[in-house]
Amino acid sequence: MARPTRHLFLTDANGTHCIISSLSSRRDTQVINIDPVLGGISYTGCPGIDVFPSEADAYRYVCAHSSNLEPKVQVFAHAILGLVVLGNKAYLLLATAVSATVRLPGGHVVYTVNKCEWQTIALKTPDTAPEAEQKNLESLMSFPVADQFFFCETYDITRRWPALSPVAKYDPEFCWNDSLCNQFQSAGLRLWAAVLVQGQAVSSTVPVPQIPQEGAAAGRVAILEPPSL
Repeated sequence: MARPTRHLFLTDANGTHCIISSLSSRRDTQVINIDPVLGGISYTGCPGIDVFPSEADAYRYVCAHSSNLEPKVQVFAHAILGLVVLGNKAYLLLATAVSATVRLPGGHVVYTVNKCEWQTIALKTPDTAPEAEQKNLESLMSFPVADQFFFCETYDITRRWPALSPVAKYDPEFCWNDSLCNQFQSAGLRLWAAVLVQGQAVSSTVPVPQIPQEGAAAGRVAILEPPSL
Protein backbone atom coordinates (compact mmCIF):
# COMPACT_ATOMS: atom_id res chain seq x y z
CA MET A 1 0.00 0.00 0.00
CA ALA A 2 1.42 3.40 -1.01
CA ARG A 3 2.13 5.91 1.71
CA PRO A 4 -0.01 9.08 1.72
CA THR A 5 1.54 12.25 0.35
CA ARG A 6 2.82 14.49 3.11
CA HIS A 7 4.44 17.94 3.04
CA LEU A 8 6.00 19.66 6.04
CA PHE A 9 6.66 23.41 5.74
CA LEU A 10 9.41 24.54 8.13
CA THR A 11 10.66 27.95 9.22
CA ASP A 12 13.51 28.54 11.69
CA ALA A 13 14.19 31.60 13.84
CA ASN A 14 16.52 33.04 11.19
CA GLY A 15 13.76 33.07 8.58
CA THR A 16 15.01 30.08 6.60
CA HIS A 17 12.17 28.23 4.88
CA CYS A 18 11.92 24.77 3.35
CA ILE A 19 9.38 22.08 2.51
CA ILE A 20 10.00 18.42 3.32
CA SER A 21 7.95 16.52 0.74
CA SER A 22 7.14 12.82 0.60
CA LEU A 23 4.98 11.92 -2.41
CA SER A 24 2.77 8.82 -2.50
CA SER A 25 4.17 8.00 -5.95
CA ARG A 26 7.78 7.85 -4.69
CA ARG A 27 9.73 6.10 -1.97
CA ASP A 28 12.16 8.91 -1.16
CA THR A 29 11.73 12.38 0.36
CA GLN A 30 12.76 15.79 -0.99
CA VAL A 31 13.85 18.93 0.83
CA ILE A 32 12.68 21.91 -1.22
CA ASN A 33 14.34 25.13 -0.12
CA ILE A 34 12.84 28.57 -0.73
CA ASP A 35 15.44 31.16 -1.73
CA PRO A 36 15.58 33.75 1.08
CA VAL A 37 16.21 36.63 -1.38
CA LEU A 38 14.44 35.78 -4.64
CA GLY A 39 11.67 33.61 -3.19
CA GLY A 40 12.07 30.94 -5.85
CA ILE A 41 12.73 27.25 -5.32
CA SER A 42 16.22 25.92 -4.73
CA TYR A 43 16.60 22.22 -5.52
CA THR A 44 19.52 20.15 -6.85
CA GLY A 45 18.24 16.58 -6.67
CA CYS A 46 21.42 15.48 -4.90
CA PRO A 47 21.17 12.59 -2.40
CA GLY A 48 22.15 13.71 1.10
CA ILE A 49 21.54 17.36 0.19
CA ASP A 50 17.89 17.55 -0.78
CA VAL A 51 16.97 13.91 -1.44
CA PHE A 52 16.67 11.47 1.47
CA PRO A 53 15.36 7.94 2.12
CA SER A 54 12.60 9.16 4.47
CA GLU A 55 10.98 12.21 6.05
CA ALA A 56 12.75 11.43 9.33
CA ASP A 57 16.15 11.50 7.61
CA ALA A 58 15.30 14.76 5.86
CA TYR A 59 14.07 16.34 9.09
CA ARG A 60 17.24 15.39 10.95
CA TYR A 61 19.35 16.89 8.16
CA VAL A 62 17.39 20.16 8.21
CA CYS A 63 17.68 20.45 12.01
CA ALA A 64 21.40 19.63 11.94
CA HIS A 65 22.05 22.38 9.39
CA SER A 66 19.90 25.01 11.11
CA SER A 67 21.66 27.38 13.50
CA ASN A 68 18.59 27.17 15.75
CA LEU A 69 18.41 23.37 15.67
CA GLU A 70 14.61 23.09 15.87
CA PRO A 71 12.29 24.79 13.34
CA LYS A 72 10.16 27.58 14.83
CA VAL A 73 7.13 26.99 12.58
CA GLN A 74 5.90 23.64 11.30
CA VAL A 75 2.85 23.32 9.04
CA PHE A 76 1.66 19.93 7.81
CA ALA A 77 -0.09 19.77 4.42
CA HIS A 78 -1.60 17.10 2.19
CA ALA A 79 -0.85 19.04 -1.00
CA ILE A 80 1.08 22.04 -2.28
CA LEU A 81 -1.15 24.28 -4.40
CA GLY A 82 1.24 27.03 -5.48
CA LEU A 83 3.92 29.59 -4.74
CA VAL A 84 3.69 33.29 -5.66
CA VAL A 85 6.60 35.73 -5.39
CA LEU A 86 5.69 39.40 -5.25
CA GLY A 87 7.95 42.21 -4.09
CA ASN A 88 9.64 41.40 -0.80
CA LYS A 89 7.39 38.45 0.04
CA ALA A 90 6.60 34.97 -1.21
CA TYR A 91 3.25 33.29 -0.63
CA LEU A 92 2.92 29.52 -0.36
CA LEU A 93 -0.53 27.94 -0.72
CA LEU A 94 -1.02 24.63 1.11
CA ALA A 95 -3.95 22.26 1.38
CA THR A 96 -4.02 21.41 5.09
CA ALA A 97 -7.14 19.23 4.99
CA VAL A 98 -8.46 17.04 2.18
CA SER A 99 -10.98 14.22 1.83
CA ALA A 100 -11.00 11.26 -0.55
CA THR A 101 -14.30 11.82 -2.36
CA VAL A 102 -13.98 9.64 -5.49
CA ARG A 103 -12.14 6.38 -6.21
CA LEU A 104 -11.64 5.76 -9.92
CA PRO A 105 -10.93 2.43 -11.63
CA GLY A 106 -7.28 1.53 -11.36
CA GLY A 107 -6.99 2.70 -7.76
CA HIS A 108 -6.82 6.42 -8.57
CA VAL A 109 -8.13 8.60 -5.72
CA VAL A 110 -9.65 12.05 -6.24
CA TYR A 111 -9.31 14.39 -3.27
CA THR A 112 -11.42 17.43 -2.44
CA VAL A 113 -9.64 20.32 -0.73
CA ASN A 114 -11.42 20.99 2.57
CA LYS A 115 -9.07 23.61 4.00
CA CYS A 116 -6.12 25.60 2.70
CA GLU A 117 -3.70 28.14 4.14
CA TRP A 118 -1.48 30.85 2.67
CA GLN A 119 1.96 31.00 4.29
CA THR A 120 3.64 34.41 3.98
CA ILE A 121 7.43 34.31 3.62
CA ALA A 122 9.43 37.50 4.19
CA LEU A 123 12.29 37.86 1.69
CA LYS A 124 15.62 39.60 2.20
CA THR A 125 15.14 42.11 -0.58
CA PRO A 126 14.14 45.79 -0.63
CA ASP A 127 11.83 45.25 -3.60
CA THR A 128 8.20 46.24 -3.11
CA ALA A 129 5.17 45.08 -5.05
CA PRO A 130 3.27 47.48 -7.35
CA GLU A 131 -0.03 48.46 -5.76
CA ALA A 132 -2.14 46.99 -8.57
CA GLU A 133 -0.37 43.62 -8.39
CA GLN A 134 -0.70 43.58 -4.62
CA LYS A 135 -4.45 44.12 -4.90
CA ASN A 136 -4.71 41.32 -7.44
CA LEU A 137 -2.87 39.01 -5.07
CA GLU A 138 -5.13 39.97 -2.17
CA SER A 139 -8.11 39.15 -4.34
CA LEU A 140 -6.59 35.76 -5.18
CA MET A 141 -5.84 35.00 -1.54
CA SER A 142 -9.42 35.78 -0.54
CA PHE A 143 -10.87 33.48 -3.21
CA PRO A 144 -12.74 30.57 -1.56
CA VAL A 145 -10.92 27.31 -2.25
CA ALA A 146 -12.31 24.99 0.43
CA ASP A 147 -14.75 22.37 -0.92
CA GLN A 148 -14.67 23.99 -4.38
CA PHE A 149 -11.60 22.25 -5.86
CA PHE A 150 -10.32 18.72 -6.34
CA PHE A 151 -7.18 16.94 -7.55
CA CYS A 152 -5.77 13.50 -8.30
CA GLU A 153 -2.09 12.68 -7.93
CA THR A 154 -2.01 9.67 -10.25
CA TYR A 155 -4.53 10.37 -13.05
CA ASP A 156 -5.10 13.24 -15.48
CA ILE A 157 -8.56 14.52 -14.51
CA THR A 158 -8.32 17.59 -16.76
CA ARG A 159 -9.41 15.41 -19.70
CA ARG A 160 -12.40 13.19 -20.41
CA TRP A 161 -12.38 9.61 -19.17
CA PRO A 162 -10.52 7.54 -20.10
CA ALA A 163 -7.51 9.86 -20.30
CA LEU A 164 -4.39 8.31 -21.81
CA SER A 165 -2.01 11.15 -21.02
CA PRO A 166 0.13 11.17 -17.85
CA VAL A 167 -0.63 13.65 -15.08
CA ALA A 168 2.31 15.82 -16.16
CA LYS A 169 0.64 16.38 -19.56
CA TYR A 170 -2.52 17.88 -18.07
CA ASP A 171 -4.64 20.42 -19.96
CA PRO A 172 -3.68 23.85 -18.49
CA GLU A 173 -7.10 25.24 -19.47
CA PHE A 174 -8.68 23.19 -16.69
CA CYS A 175 -5.87 23.54 -14.14
CA TRP A 176 -6.89 26.42 -11.87
CA ASN A 177 -3.48 26.81 -10.23
CA ASP A 178 -1.34 26.40 -13.36
CA SER A 179 0.20 29.88 -13.13
CA LEU A 180 0.76 29.45 -9.37
CA CYS A 181 3.06 26.51 -10.04
CA ASN A 182 5.62 28.21 -12.30
CA GLN A 183 8.28 28.12 -9.58
CA PHE A 184 7.88 24.35 -9.23
CA GLN A 185 7.84 23.89 -13.00
CA SER A 186 11.11 25.83 -13.35
CA ALA A 187 12.74 23.68 -10.66
CA GLY A 188 11.66 20.43 -12.35
CA LEU A 189 9.21 19.71 -9.53
CA ARG A 190 5.87 20.41 -11.21
CA LEU A 191 4.17 17.29 -9.87
CA TRP A 192 5.13 18.22 -6.31
CA ALA A 193 2.31 20.76 -6.61
CA ALA A 194 -1.16 19.33 -7.21
CA VAL A 195 -3.03 19.84 -10.50
CA LEU A 196 -6.06 21.61 -9.07
CA VAL A 197 -9.43 21.54 -10.84
CA GLN A 198 -12.28 23.83 -9.87
CA GLY A 199 -15.64 22.16 -9.33
CA GLN A 200 -17.18 19.23 -7.46
CA ALA A 201 -16.03 15.61 -7.19
CA VAL A 202 -18.70 13.29 -5.80
CA SER A 203 -19.56 9.61 -5.87
CA SER A 204 -22.64 7.67 -4.85
CA THR A 205 -23.83 4.07 -4.57
CA VAL A 206 -26.82 3.32 -6.77
CA PRO A 207 -28.94 0.15 -6.96
CA VAL A 208 -28.62 -2.09 -10.01
CA PRO A 209 -31.79 -3.79 -11.35
CA GLN A 210 -32.08 -7.21 -9.79
CA ILE A 211 -31.26 -10.21 -11.98
CA PRO A 212 -33.37 -13.29 -11.24
CA GLN A 213 -31.57 -15.86 -9.05
CA GLU A 214 -28.56 -13.55 -8.58
CA GLY A 215 -29.90 -11.28 -5.85
CA ALA A 216 -29.62 -7.53 -5.42
CA ALA A 217 -26.54 -5.64 -6.53
CA ALA A 218 -25.23 -2.12 -6.39
CA GLY A 219 -22.71 -0.03 -8.24
CA ARG A 220 -20.98 3.32 -7.79
CA VAL A 221 -21.30 6.42 -9.95
CA ALA A 222 -18.61 9.10 -9.85
CA ILE A 223 -19.05 12.65 -11.10
CA LEU A 224 -16.17 15.08 -11.67
CA GLU A 225 -17.85 18.33 -12.57
CA PRO A 226 -15.89 21.49 -13.45
CA PRO A 227 -17.85 24.74 -13.64
CA SER A 228 -19.46 25.58 -16.97
CA LEU A 229 -17.24 27.61 -19.29
